[in-house]
Amino acid sequence: MDISYSKISTWKSCRKMYYWTYDKHLEPKVIPFYLTLGKAIHEALANYYIQEPTNRSSDTLILLFEQSLERQWKELTTNREPDLSDEDNFRKNKKNGLTMLEKYWNKYGIDEQIPKVKTEVKIEVPLDNIYSPKTEAGEPLFFIAKLDAIMLHWILEHKTGNPDLEGLALEDEQSMYYCWGLRALGHKVEGTLYNIIPSPSARDAELTRLEVERTDIELANVPSEILNIADEISWLPRIPNRGFQCRNCQFRQLCRGERMGADVEFLVDKNFKQGGER
Repeated sequence: MDISYSKISTWKSCRKMYYWTYDKHLEPKVIPFYLTLGKAIHEALANYYIQEPTNRSSDTLILLFEQSLERQWKELTTNREPDLSDEDNFRKNKKNGLTMLEKYWNKYGIDEQIPKVKTEVKIEVPLDNIYSPKTEAGEPLFFIAKLDAIMLHWILEHKTGNPDLEGLALEDEQSMYYCWGLRALGHKVEGTLYNIIPSPSARDAELTRLEVERTDIELANVPSEILNIADEISWLPRIPNRGFQCRNCQFRQLCRGERMGADVEFLVDKNFKQGGER
C-alpha cells in the first residue's frame, strides 16, 4: 500500500473528495483555463533549472513558458470547444506570465544561486521499518512522493500568487513530509528553499526567496501522523465534509447529484476521466 502527501491532504480536507479521487480514480476532463498560469510558470522554471546556469537565457525561459501554455490550450480545445472566457483567460495568463518572468529575469538572470537541479525526484520510504503496519492483504506501507526539484541540500519549491511566508515557514506540512522522507532515505537535506514569484495582482508582494530549515525534532511526529491517517483510510467511511471548501471542489456536481438521487454515472462519463494517482 502506498500513501502520499496528496492522499493525506485530500483525506484531511474531505473524505468524499478522497473517494472520488483515489477510490474511483476520477479527474476532470478539462481543467479551467484560469488555473493554468501557475502550472505554466512552474513548468517553465522546472525546465529552466535543469540546465547549467551558463546555458540559461531569457529567451529560453520565455519559450518554455509559452510552450507550456500552448500545450494546456491544446488539451482544453481537444476536449471541448473554447468559449469567450477561455480565450480571455488565455490572453490574460500569457500577458501576466510574461510580466512575471520579465521581472524574474531582471532580478535573477542566469541565477547562479540555484545550480543545475534534479527534477521530478521520486522517493519511496518503507514505513514497516518504523512500525511494520500491514494492510489486510499483508502488504507493507510506503510513503511515496514526487518532488518538483531538489538541490544539493535543499528542496526547491516555486510558489506563485501571493503566498503567506510565515505560513510556509510554520505550517507547510508538505515540505515537512518531503524533508522527513529524504532524511529517512539518507539524504542530508536541510529544509526547503521557497522561490516566490508573485502575480501582478499581488501589488505589495515582491520576488523573494525564503530558506526554511527543518529540525529533526520538528519532523519527529511525521511517521506517526502518516500511520494514523493510513489507518483511518483503511476503515473509515467516505462521508463528505461539507463547508466553504465545497464551492471550489471539482466534485461538487457529483456530491449534489448523489444527494438528489440523480444519475451520477452520467455526470462522471460527461465530465471526468479515469486517471490520477493510484
